[in-house]
Amino acid sequence: MATTRFIDTCSGRPAKRARVEPLDPTEDDLKWFKDNAATPDLKEYTSKLMRFKGGYEVAITFLQDDKSIKVLNELYNKDYDYVDGFSQPGMPTPLWCAAKKGSLKVVDWLLRHRADPNKQTGTWGTPVHAAAIGNNLVVLMRLVENGASINDVNYFGEKPIMTAAEYGHLNVVKYLHSQGADVNEENLKDSRTPLIYAAMAGHLEVVQGLIGLGADVNKATRSGKTPLIGAVENKKHDVVKWLVEEVGANVNIADAYGKTPLFLACELGNIESARILVANRADVNKARASGETPLYIAAKKGDIDIVKLLVENRADVDQKVTWNDKTPRDAAREAGHIAVVEWLVKYEEKRALKEIRALGLSNRVAHNRDRTMTMPVLHNDVMDIIHQNLFSKK
Repeated sequence: MATTRFIDTCSGRPAKRARVEPLDPTEDDLKWFKDNAATPDLKEYTSKLMRFKGGYEVAITFLQDDKSIKVLNELYNKDYDYVDGFSQPGMPTPLWCAAKKGSLKVVDWLLRHRADPNKQTGTWGTPVHAAAIGNNLVVLMRLVENGASINDVNYFGEKPIMTAAEYGHLNVVKYLHSQGADVNEENLKDSRTPLIYAAMAGHLEVVQGLIGLGADVNKATRSGKTPLIGAVENKKHDVVKWLVEEVGANVNIADAYGKTPLFLACELGNIESARILVANRADVNKARASGETPLYIAAKKGDIDIVKLLVENRADVDQKVTWNDKTPRDAAREAGHIAVVEWLVKYEEKRALKEIRALGLSNRVAHNRDRTMTMPVLHNDVMDIIHQNLFSKK
């Protein structure tokens, strides 16, 4: 702890006085340290750091490594002994800062001075998490060599391999796997896997690497989120395409709310992913328990391009929602999406006209085969009546 020294008159040796509690630095204080980091007066810099909490962290963050180590030595020699930080919630430790920055010399200095390689920051985890965030593989290896755990979790329930996947650092993922990290490990809070993290963030190379290491392409969270659903939700189209076309991700698995990847794409207006899914045999009519289909939600939101895509790929325009007995056209009309309503009406008219013509043709063919048969021929007036009834816009 930071102390003030005086001479013990009995022994003649330096003795410790009452502890002087460091202060919390203000924004202005931090600005001064940052502004003076390029060409610091190390004596003045050190003297000011002695007054505040987080002196090691500030020096490591703002100073170049060689200057930082000089200041760290000065602080340590003056009994500023907060090598492991102040244990304040959310405040990183000195070793966490050095690992994040990738300062191997500073990491080595801290480890020599007994910094704890597994100490938590309270929010962002251990120095191993920091090295994973910063993509600092050499630092990570040094931490592991000095007893750092690769399986501790941070405040968010993440292990380092998840952090590395989320930030897109494949080399760190591979190293952690080589040290025993499980590529199918689940987040302790929301059960996301490293593959889901990478897919959500759009890190295709990491997605590919994790699959190569044995990650389960269809493993879902407790809420039913798969890597494919995560990619669709975050509009990571290249990941969606690769998962579906290269490794056969299941396009029809629904989450806990009954939403398939295609339903979610339609709900979010994500037509690029919707095209990929439809082209790869996604069920365009798979409904939630309520009866809502991808077409219903697209019509309700007024997304005419997605409506066209679905209908042209055999989406059922007549399928009704269980709880309100409404069709996609009803939903579009109630939401005021006139363009969608008009397009659906025209589509239905064309479809019905084809059916009428087909029926009329089959009638004539049958009648010509047997002049004595009693099957009636559909005359123009009858066809007009059918046409009027089919296309009445009630």
